[in-house]
Amino acid sequence: MRGSSPCQVSPPTPPSCAAERCGWLPKCGPITRPSGPRSTRSRPVIPGCGVLGAATIIGEASDVHRFRSKAAFARFTGTAPIPVWSGNSSRVRLNRGGNRRLNSALHMIAVTQTRGVGPGKAYVDRLMAEGKTRTEAVRLLRRRISDVVYRALKRTDATASQPSQHKMAMAA
Repeated sequence: MRGSSPCQVSPPTPPSCAAERCGWLPKCGPITRPSGPRSTRSRPVIPGCGVLGAATIIGEASDVHRFRSKAAFARFTGTAPIPVWSGNSSRVRLNRGGNRRLNSALHMIAVTQTRGVGPGKAYVDRLMAEGKTRTEAVRLLRRRISDVVYRALKRTDATASQPSQHKMAMAA
């Protein structure tokens, strides 16, 4: 490049779509906002779980039928405790395995629930009154939230797999 200095950089053209840039889609249309009212959204089933947390959970858990039970799901998420015995003492150790993204989403739900007034805060306060540390109490709450998420995913998956009662389906 003769005659151009390294300090002269032309401004980049804004990409119209990331998927188009990567070659995943031939051409993306303009992004439009939903025209319907926002009140049509359903309330979240799990308190403290936002849109991003729900998307992470759904994306990482994918098919919930691959887990035999809520304990298997908890092991997958890394919220199942690991028992540790030494002599007469019996304790549980933090599970460092499992899906870390899913565990992080569950942790954020647990932290959100402990900050506000609700079942999570009451549960953590009760455990701390019993002599548990705050870290242990949040770990136990995270396991409970894992069970609630498993039930919610099973319930949602069961309703989604039922045949549609749409008018066109009934006419056929």
